[in-house]
Amino acid sequence: DEEVGASAQEVQDHSAPEGDVFTIPLDDGRVHLGQVIAFERFDLLFYIVVFDLVTTPERAADLVDRALASRPILAGQTTEALFRPGGWKVVGNRPSEAARFLPAYKRDTPQGIFVKDFLATRQRPATPEEAERLPPEHFTSPMIFQMALNSFHGLADHLDYFDTMDPDNIITAREVFGD
Repeated sequence: DEEVGASAQEVQDHSAPEGDVFTIPLDDGRVHLGQVIAFERFDLLFYIVVFDLVTTPERAADLVDRALASRPILAGQTTEALFRPGGWKVVGNRPSEAARFLPAYKRDTPQGIFVKDFLATRQRPATPEEAERLPPEHFTSPMIFQMALNSFHGLADHLDYFDTMDPDNIITAREVFGD
């Protein structure tokens, strides 16, 4: 069984892994499925969404479409650390719904506070309300995603930080910039 994954070097040398569907292991041997929604090449950051479908590692590839149709339960920026062999395993690829999931952030500059999207393709001065409610750009360790999923299933303690990873609590670029 060949392991498939995208290290930062592989991503730099080849195509970006947008759309890759991958498994995140739980402490009890089951896995959740997530998807790379976008990849930011300059900082080598991934924006991922994890879906509410739990299965065995052996069945994961057969359940990709079902997983992507389920409720998103975690989202955020992360690094490539666990997309290497021995880490999160890529089990498929499907078109991602970037407009549905990608966040907006605020960025403090000498010229004032700006809002930007994940890929920094759109930015503008923030309104006072946006400056108040948008978070600064940040990334979450892949291990924190695993801890949050284990917490979701009662296998680990809940940390308040996990609430910031709930897609319902994330302000999207679509909300800020429109379509």
